[in-house]
Amino acid sequence: MKIKINIKKKSFKESHFLLLENKKIKKIGWKNKSNIDSSLLEASKWYELYYKSKYKELTDFTNQLISKNLS
Repeated sequence: MKIKINIKKKSFKESHFLLLENKKIKKIGWKNKSNIDSSLLEASKWYELYYKSKYKELTDFTNQLISKNLS
């Protein structure tokens, strides 16, 4: 799979050192429900539906993702 990323200059400043602290979440036993490959495929499908303005399919897919991740 090939992924093309277009980088555009931002009109706002953002920290170069944004970090997330995950020590506490690990202590309560939280784990990812999906791996990076499936997450990227789901995100790319969502954006494809969004930009092609397929409202019905986008709504159905969004609801499917929500249901999957809440179970």
